[in-house]
Amino acid sequence: MTKYILLRVVYLFLTAFAVLTIVFFALRVLPGDPVYAVLGGEAPPEIVEQTRHELGFDRPLYEQFAIYLSSFIQGDLGVSLQSKRPVAEMIAMMLPHTVLLALAAIATGLIIGVPLGVMAAVKRNGWFDSLSRIIGVSFIATPPFFVAIILLLVFGFWIGAFPIVGAGEWNQPWDILHALILPALALGIPKAAHMMRFTRSYMLEVLNEDYIRTARAKGLRERVVVFTHALKNALIPVVTILGNQLGQVIGGAVLIETVFTRPGMGRLVVEAISGRDFPVVQGTIVVFSFFVATSNMLVDLAYGLIDPRVRYR
Repeated sequence: MTKYILLRVVYLFLTAFAVLTIVFFALRVLPGDPVYAVLGGEAPPEIVEQTRHELGFDRPLYEQFAIYLSSFIQGDLGVSLQSKRPVAEMIAMMLPHTVLLALAAIATGLIIGVPLGVMAAVKRNGWFDSLSRIIGVSFIATPPFFVAIILLLVFGFWIGAFPIVGAGEWNQPWDILHALILPALALGIPKAAHMMRFTRSYMLEVLNEDYIRTARAKGLRERVVVFTHALKNALIPVVTILGNQLGQVIGGAVLIETVFTRPGMGRLVVEAISGRDFPVVQGTIVVFSFFVATSNMLVDLAYGLIDPRVRYR
């Protein structure tokens, strides 16, 4: 187990290095000059060259990368070209908002999707199963930003039950929760539809296993059979899907944060890309990839807690 964890940690850092390398060189070959994004298109040529020299963009790419990598290893993600603030400081301010939104969306998907999937499997081919599948497919086909717009119009503008912009202040927990509900639902409802379908599918497989029929033949109550014997085994592949869904949720947070005008990593990276702010783009994408890779590693380790038969090598 320890060897497996150490190996996964090594893979984790190799993934971060690969992402950092790809993003660094990809930004340099894309059209557009970050110096003009800083100075404006009407800047005199001598000022442009002076700024390019000060920022180090006149050096060879391999030298720029070596300098950036050395700083990155020391925890220095650089300074924003636009705001002149340390990138690490900007990420530290925005990351908690995005993580909170992602976790709330995942929790929404689990709380809604798993119970509905279990009920649909138990009531297979009944009216609830048919209705849940229709609704599930509908929400899977609906983009989260469209769900966000509908929720914003209905509960934000028309009813006025929830704030339409912002994320609240950290010293006001109720404001944070109040502002989080609509974005979490917008991201979480489509994920709930996915979780419902996956849970239903895996529950149907497990309910047809021999040990389930044996448990029923022994006279165990149906509730015990479903929730004690069937659900625990059906959750193993669901946990796998959960790890994959987390990456999609973080990606979806970019649009959701824009729709609800929330602070977060999504808005930060969008504004950085539009402003050709290389250090911010590099830092945010590497942090995104590290977060997703870490979550996938934790999901893999969670298999052993759900199913003791799982062994790591």
